[in-house]
Amino acid sequence: MKILMIEDNKGDFFLIKNMIEEYGNDIANIHNSHKLSSAFSILEKEKYDLIILDLGLPDSTGIDTFNKVHAKFPDIPIIVLSGREDEMLATLAVRKGAQDYLDKNSLNPQVINRSIRYAIERKQAEDALRQSEDKFKVIFSESLDVIIIIDSYTGLIYNTNPACYQYLGYRIKDLIGKHYSALFPKNNIFNRTDLLSKVIINGSVFESQDFLRRDKTIIPMDVSATLIPWGKTKAILLSLRDATERKHIESTLSSLNRDLEQRVLERTAQLEATMYELKSEISFRKIAEEQLLNAKNEITKAWEREKELNELKSRFVSMVSHEYRTPLSVISSSAEFLESFQKDSDATKFSKHIRKIIQAVQTMTNLLENVLTIEKINSKNLPLKLEAVEIVGFVHELIEVCSFTDGFRHNIVLKSNAEKIYFVSDSNLLHLILNNLITNAQKYSSQDSTITIGIELSNSILSISVSDNGIGIKSEELTHIFEPFHRGENTDNIQGFGVGLNIVKNCIDSLNGKITASSIHGQGTTFLISLPDIALNHFSSN
Repeated sequence: MKILMIEDNKGDFFLIKNMIEEYGNDIANIHNSHKLSSAFSILEKEKYDLIILDLGLPDSTGIDTFNKVHAKFPDIPIIVLSGREDEMLATLAVRKGAQDYLDKNSLNPQVINRSIRYAIERKQAEDALRQSEDKFKVIFSESLDVIIIIDSYTGLIYNTNPACYQYLGYRIKDLIGKHYSALFPKNNIFNRTDLLSKVIINGSVFESQDFLRRDKTIIPMDVSATLIPWGKTKAILLSLRDATERKHIESTLSSLNRDLEQRVLERTAQLEATMYELKSEISFRKIAEEQLLNAKNEITKAWEREKELNELKSRFVSMVSHEYRTPLSVISSSAEFLESFQKDSDATKFSKHIRKIIQAVQTMTNLLENVLTIEKINSKNLPLKLEAVEIVGFVHELIEVCSFTDGFRHNIVLKSNAEKIYFVSDSNLLHLILNNLITNAQKYSSQDSTITIGIELSNSILSISVSDNGIGIKSEELTHIFEPFHRGENTDNIQGFGVGLNIVKNCIDSLNGKITASSIHGQGTTFLISLPDIALNHFSSN
């Protein structure tokens, strides 16, 4: 373990260093920086596992010291040092993301080393929770199966995913707080006590049952119910898959079997009546038997596939149960902490944290919209809607939205060879293309830097460039940047999932355009889009 202690008092540094080493921790080395500026230089060059930070430094004092370090190195756990007079500042730092704080007047080896272990473990738990939440939300929202979570003791519904509306017609607000028996027809005994008791006794249940849609029609569903931890209690994760097609296939195969068997009997009787028809009837019987055998083989294969799907579903549920036990416990304790934070803070600070939560939700919403867009593109379900677009005004409006969302942290300059440029294109695709390029430029550029957008119409070719002075792209990675889920090596500390440029490329391909990228690592990137005038060809072909 490597520790960087940002402390301008040499005596305090050696005192704490000796206490840490005296306790026998497995620490490779402890470094000291007496200024914040020199600490930043060290942290940018070397990887450290922990920062011990004094809030009073020659070049930075107070809570602003912690804010600067945490903003620049959010992945490194921080323990704040303070005196009794600075205890309120230290407590505020913990609320803002510090893992712990130490009173210089009450230091001893045991307290220091316990704080170090706690800071590392808490940071790991926070990272695990964030990753688990991201995975669960994507799986829960994007699952094609209906997922319903209910209280294992009361049978009340906690939550449902969007697929519930697609298959059953219920929105989340229609079901939350209601008893799960509302999902079953009244004549179905299964909806009363069987589900709860079976799951609690066996841990999981796999059955096929009829469910009641919101419009009162019936739909057959394959049911997988599993008991999972849910905070301090237990819940049942109910996964439903439409069984209509499977039952139709089974019914068809069963009918085919009956028809084939009847035909075999009829032909056999005819064969006994006449020797003349023997050869033809034997031939027909062989064909019928082959069809019957093929039908049986198809049934066997379908059963094997169903069995495999159930096994995969069981593994998935077991994974959710295992992976989310610890993060869900952390969610409970974090909620109690947030409640305490609300009571002790003024409205301005609380609103600031609410805005952070909203921004985080917006980030995830954008991710899901991007994934849905990729799915539409891949399924060829993204038709062109051509219209005349005034490009300069269109880009101006988009810049205003992106700047507001970014908190006006960047200066965006628009250059055009005309005040107004009319061009026939798909405004939705143009929005996807430019929104992703502008937000990428903001994300990978430093605050107060300039982003330049150029627009030019020449010889029926619309050219749009987006340039920034950000971190740039390594030359060997330029050929891969439009691949889905590809991220550069220098983007580890910047949030993102690598889908934006893939959406941009597919949208431009849909418009018969081209996009190229040029970049100097560490100095900036330029994307150049060329869109041909496809209006004449499109309308003439119609």
